[in-house]
Amino acid sequence: MRILSRRSILYFLPLFCCVIGVLLIPGKASASIGKPRIASMQVSLSKLGYYSGTIDGLAGPLTKSAVKSFQNGNGLPSTGKVSPRVLSILGKPNSKKRKDLSLRIGDSGWDVVRLQFLLAWRGFPSGELDGSFGPRVYSAVIKFQRWSGIFVDGVVGKATFKALRKAKPRLKTKLSMPVTTAINSHFGPRGNRFHAGVDMPSQGGDPIFAAKAGIVIFSSYSAGGHGNLIVIKHRYGLSTRYAHLSEFNVVEGQKVKRGEKIGSVGSTGRSTGPHLHFEVTWRGAFINPELLLVTSP
Repeated sequence: MRILSRRSILYFLPLFCCVIGVLLIPGKASASIGKPRIASMQVSLSKLGYYSGTIDGLAGPLTKSAVKSFQNGNGLPSTGKVSPRVLSILGKPNSKKRKDLSLRIGDSGWDVVRLQFLLAWRGFPSGELDGSFGPRVYSAVIKFQRWSGIFVDGVVGKATFKALRKAKPRLKTKLSMPVTTAINSHFGPRGNRFHAGVDMPSQGGDPIFAAKAGIVIFSSYSAGGHGNLIVIKHRYGLSTRYAHLSEFNVVEGQKVKRGEKIGSVGSTGRSTGPHLHFEVTWRGAFINPELLLVTSP
């Protein structure tokens, strides 16, 4: 085996340290991340008309009120506590059935909600949290399996669930604020879906700045709901996305510096008013921008 010389090690050391400085490191999950089993219960209660809140996996007042209403409607003591009887009526699978769990297209129920919930928080949302393993869930599973380096087959077994339950990693790098306004809609559950970025309300025409130096790889209208969209590719698999723009100041292939104006705030695509929808991905997985953003553009 060839051993690098001291001179070679000193040559590559700065590059190695630079890479490590932006790579993901294990981090504690955000306190706002709920429990998959509660999310599954919320979906079941929602389908029965008892729950109208966000599918967030949190046992808050709305969830407890929905449990009480469900108990009243089914002749059970109205305690608000989730008893085995409540879980049984709602369709929660027993532990024996879950030991050899394997999910695939066509499956439905609590375990599919659990899968959808975990996928979303790991950066691979699959549309509506409805407990149905359809094409969008399948696509998200394939992407997550490939991202995690496990066997890619679109079937969710022990290996996939094990990878999903690992502590979500964090980036050490920092991003500048792309606009001068504050965030008013955060990363995470929204209704029965998952908000994969953050929203910053601004006046139409306000400048948008590059959050980090990089190369523009998309600057055009996107039919997926983002409207006018700019995507900037940074080093080491990191990308930032700026949506709903009113105009562009950059073109594809252009190099931009941190803080350089790239466009203007608008309300194109699926939007209820002028604002910037800002997303961050690492190797294709959505991550919470608030973990990386600093206060100045």
